[in-house]
Amino acid sequence: MSGRRLREAVKSEFDSHGTPKMNVVIAGLCNVYTHYITTYEEYQNTTQDLPRGPEPPLFNIGNLTLLPSLGAEKAPANKAFGDVLQEVRHQYRATEHNFLTVERYTNTSGSWHAVQNGASWDTRFYWTKGSLGRSNVTIEWHVPPGTELGTYRVRYFGHYKKRIQVIHTITVPFEGSSGAFEITGS
Repeated sequence: MSGRRLREAVKSEFDSHGTPKMNVVIAGLCNVYTHYITTYEEYQNTTQDLPRGPEPPLFNIGNLTLLPSLGAEKAPANKAFGDVLQEVRHQYRATEHNFLTVERYTNTSGSWHAVQNGASWDTRFYWTKGSLGRSNVTIEWHVPPGTELGTYRVRYFGHYKKRIQVIHTITVPFEGSSGAFEITGS
């Protein structure tokens, strides 16, 4: 009955959008009865007939997951999460290709302000999964012509998985920052 209602609702939508007499077929995902959906009326009718008893143990499974446990991640050798693996040069020309959250230092306020981020056309973010739980991120900033000259830095905000028990990991945030570098006019 619910399949018939679903089919009629889909057919009605096609009709209302200018495609009348569409032949709608609703198919289950497998050959067993798991795809069957009862209507409200069928459910009300059958639950009155069912015996009341304890819930089957299979349904008291709590936090069971069928996903494999991901291993803990490790920082690169002799480094911590967020450490810069290859430092930037101290100066770049505005036309050179560089690296992501890009921030500009403002002398008047004495603070950093984001001017680019991961959604910017001029930034690139590359993540690679290494061996033994080690990952690497490469951030590029393709400095567009007309970029305001000044002092910049690139920051990275990430998360890593830390094992706290044999089968339990938690996600821990971290951040890293490049050193300051200059965008010059020549």
